[in-house]
Amino acid sequence: MCVSVQAAASHVSAVRLRCEKLAEPCGLNSSYPMFGWALEANQSPEDAHFQTAWRIVAGTSRDDVIQGLGALWDSGKTIGPQTNMVRWGGDALPSDMIMWWSVQVWDETDTPSCLAEPARVFTGLKASDWQASWIGRYFVLPAGRDVPQDALYDNRFQARPADYLRKEHALVAKPIRATAYVSALGLYELYINGMRIGENVMAPGWTDYHQRAEYHALDVTEAFFEGDNCIGAIIGEGWYSGRIGHNQRRAGNHYGGRPALLCQVHIEFADGRVECIVSDETWSTRQGPICYSDFLAGEMFDARLELEGWCAPDCDLSHWQPVEQIDPEPRLPQLDAARCEPTREVARLAPCSITALSDSVSIYDFGQNLAGYV
Repeated sequence: MCVSVQAAASHVSAVRLRCEKLAEPCGLNSSYPMFGWALEANQSPEDAHFQTAWRIVAGTSRDDVIQGLGALWDSGKTIGPQTNMVRWGGDALPSDMIMWWSVQVWDETDTPSCLAEPARVFTGLKASDWQASWIGRYFVLPAGRDVPQDALYDNRFQARPADYLRKEHALVAKPIRATAYVSALGLYELYINGMRIGENVMAPGWTDYHQRAEYHALDVTEAFFEGDNCIGAIIGEGWYSGRIGHNQRRAGNHYGGRPALLCQVHIEFADGRVECIVSDETWSTRQGPICYSDFLAGEMFDARLELEGWCAPDCDLSHWQPVEQIDPEPRLPQLDAARCEPTREVARLAPCSITALSDSVSIYDFGQNLAGYV
């Protein structure tokens, strides 16, 4: 779509805008990121057209960028063919900001294109900006007991149940901007006021947790309201403490013994005030219907244990306990913004056949190998 106020008849236009090779970075690991784009010909592909110059416009307002106003950086017309990446040429980008940017190109006839549809970038947090602590459920040894057991959470795989965490917070007004910065040692799902945030699956991904962990920046402005609010999260073992590989001498706990959450929410109000909600010892935790969830052992979900309204205000807290602050061994991991596109659901499949083996066991045949869940 052409969003420039200037009419243009260029043979080429910029498409597939990328910052740090991502369509929408959920945080940056550099104050001077790299930008790139692809070219799309507006005429027959048999006609050879190419870029002779480019211009990047960046600001904090999408509407301003559409109009060609670059409050953060306007490179101006820069002579040069298409390159894979262009380095940011403005002042060092601050943390905790949402930036919009667009690009305009000139073809071989020196005719400018329209400005491309603006793309969004979360600048993320620097190491010194983090105030949150790693938190998790109090430590429970997954091993050391024989089967069968007498509790729903016991299993022959010695896999831990998922942990549910929550924190209530009252706001004096609805925010004009709210950004959640979230990571986990293991896997996380974030909820606010009963609403699942984002479409990421298996976030934040696999890293060498002894060295670094990646975080995501999420726009949660519309999830908060004036008055009482609740932030919730579910954390699972994932690659951190679950089963990976086939080393029978070390089935799990490759990096640590229990998952942990790191969460910091920046809330900005119309009068300029900024509040920060962080994961700390004031959060609460309990176990729920996910009795265990493991990459190799699978997942057991007991719907009788559903927690009604667990991530909404005024939840019954009679069975919730305080979390523990966790200091991961052997050291705190370095926090980096995510470097790859998140894993998402891409399709929903119906089974080809359903075979009942008993009153309580059925086989669902999807007709193909797949990575997914029921």
